[in-house]
Amino acid sequence: MNLDQTTIVIRPRTAWEAMDLGFLLAVKWFGRLWRLWLVTGLATGGPGLLISLKYPRLGLLIIWWLKSLHEPLLLYWLSRAVFGECLPCSTVAVKWRQLVLPNLLHSLGWYRFFPERSFFLPVHLLEGGDKASQKKRNQVLGKNQSGALWLTGFCFAVEIIICFSLILLAFLFIPESVRLAVDYQAPFAFPVFYVACYLAAVSIVTPFYVAGGFMLYLSRRVELEAWDIEIGFKKMAEKALKRRGNDDS
Repeated sequence: MNLDQTTIVIRPRTAWEAMDLGFLLAVKWFGRLWRLWLVTGLATGGPGLLISLKYPRLGLLIIWWLKSLHEPLLLYWLSRAVFGECLPCSTVAVKWRQLVLPNLLHSLGWYRFFPERSFFLPVHLLEGGDKASQKKRNQVLGKNQSGALWLTGFCFAVEIIICFSLILLAFLFIPESVRLAVDYQAPFAFPVFYVACYLAAVSIVTPFYVAGGFMLYLSRRVELEAWDIEIGFKKMAEKALKRRGNDDS
């Protein structure tokens, strides 16, 4: 981790400022993040859509439950891009086994229901360590922090809004006669379409969720480890060396 190569300004930020910065980065790199989402999104969304042909609610539940599997690849790419290394999507995609599988049971177990997982995912994925050290690290980072809770609630609300917006748009542009014919000849079509709209909403929101959580994590580390002061001292030292070099010449 080279603090001199960051593509963001290292300074203390409030939780809201950190989330806002994360959203801006998600907008900036949305195309690459979305393509990375497709790596796991198609693998998990495809079976969910197939199951929804007969059991729409079960298909929807599967897509929702497997959302946490989409996040490691996006976080890994972001963790490199923020520090000046924009990896090709293919380079990250081939790492999906080592990024997703080691924490598979953890991601789909109780941790899946943890509302602050976007904030703590960097600890598990980037810092590593055993479970005990990760737990202690989470306690230190998460003390008196509620930004990740707001982030999760906000992103969930946006997912629902996007999902219903897509459904309403489709109903506005599809003639009623066509809707009735489809409903009569293929009654499974509309439930599958609803699930597909939710999957599309997840694909749109996930880059913002991961980026927002990562910026909350970095902001907390800046606060605890005084990265901004370290960078300030380095710049002062560089200026002093330059002045000394000019004086010697």
